[in-house]
Amino acid sequence: MAVESASDRTAYVADFGTSGTWTLSAGGASTVIGIFDNEWLAKDTGAGALVESKIPMIHCVDAALPAGAGRGDTWADGVNTYVVTEIQPDGTGFSIVMLDLQ
Repeated sequence: MAVESASDRTAYVADFGTSGTWTLSAGGASTVIGIFDNEWLAKDTGAGALVESKIPMIHCVDAALPAGAGRGDTWADGVNTYVVTEIQPDGTGFSIVMLDLQ
């Protein structure tokens, strides 16, 4: 259960987030603000080797996502364009949107 209100979440993302253009694969675009992260992750292949990669993602307010948002949409921050690979709602009013650099 989230402690903050919907307006608290929106203000937090507005203060610390990056504005980007979300384009639905079915057509239509809107502005979505999210906190961008491009984290290094290492995954064990099971054969004793690690595969390292950057995993771009944005943390955004669920209500800010356009209706019908999903895999195959794009989010562009003015420098790069990313393809949405997964949307992971966390149950508190935020979602982590996994991205792939286009």
